[in-house]
Amino acid sequence: MKRIRKVIRTLAAVVIWLNALFIFRIAPPSLRPLAGRLHLEFGEAAVLLLLACLSILYSYGWKKLTVDLLYIYCFPFIAIFNIGRMALTPMFRGEAQAESPQAIELVPIQSDAVIAASSRRKKAKATEWTKESIRRFASRPFTGFTFLWCLLLVLASNRILLWIALVIVLAHLGRAVFRIVRWALISHDWIVRFEQKFRDHIELSIARVIAVSENADDQETKTAVGLLTALQMAVGTLQDRTKVKQFLIGASLVVFGVAYIYMAFLFAFSYYGLARVQFIDYRWQDALVTSLFIPFAYGDLPRNTWIKLLAGVHGVLVVAGGVSTLFAYMQKRLNNLYAAIDSVNTRLKDQELSTKLSIFEAKLKAQTAAATEAKPKV
Repeated sequence: MKRIRKVIRTLAAVVIWLNALFIFRIAPPSLRPLAGRLHLEFGEAAVLLLLACLSILYSYGWKKLTVDLLYIYCFPFIAIFNIGRMALTPMFRGEAQAESPQAIELVPIQSDAVIAASSRRKKAKATEWTKESIRRFASRPFTGFTFLWCLLLVLASNRILLWIALVIVLAHLGRAVFRIVRWALISHDWIVRFEQKFRDHIELSIARVIAVSENADDQETKTAVGLLTALQMAVGTLQDRTKVKQFLIGASLVVFGVAYIYMAFLFAFSYYGLARVQFIDYRWQDALVTSLFIPFAYGDLPRNTWIKLLAGVHGVLVVAGGVSTLFAYMQKRLNNLYAAIDSVNTRLKDQELSTKLSIFEAKLKAQTAAATEAKPKV
């Protein structure tokens, strides 16, 4: 594969640079003949071609693509360098062989069983990689590129293509709803685990600082002391609960707004697609406005069972995860955060810990002052 990639990359670089230097002209390909053969409109064919190209690029890898583009861009300099190396390498190789005696190459001897086992492992790994890459490549056009499928839902005139686009957009919508619900259900447990690990880490650092000797000078103790000193400053900053609350509420509103607009976008295309496959006269702009103001604009939807059912799911999702629910959820998280801050603050005010920290800080200041005086003056 590497050799094939190098050959294709080199040929592409040669053709592109010859075209750029007006030595060899390439006519830009036209998509309209292909669209006509497939009995598709130009927009449909363009979206499908873009889906195929992006799927290939994702399978190929963006890093490889970036390297290849840089290779094509710098190809004249790379070609000059390679020609010079090919011309000079035989001369230097001959001089090296004349100056040094011929080295005897020792090749380790392996048994037939070891060679056969290694060959089987390589073949199994190659087969597994091929199956996995084929599976990902085959499913990527349908599991990704949501915006392109939504665009195809608007541009498609072919009934089969329209139905395929609608099913895929509805599947992407269901996946997005599932992810949001799952995040809402497991986020509490994740925050609780994070708070517990945070407190355990603080307790471990405090115990180490208290247990260590005052004459100790190891790196771990310095790290623990630095951490606890930084925590004291951070806890002092977080004592202003008004600013903490404003920051968390603002961040939550930004996250909620992005998620709300994204879901409204997907639901709008779903409403529009359901209306198109059922020959209902409904504009996408109206679907978007209605989706943004669900459930208040529920009555503006077409009188259709499937559209109303989907709007009901949309309305329940908006009400269940609305601003009031978000504020109630954030208030609980704020209370947990305040409790964790108070607990850490109480532990940091321990008399023995404060004494040890003062001793270590004085010791570090003395060491820094001694190092500064020891430097030669210019």
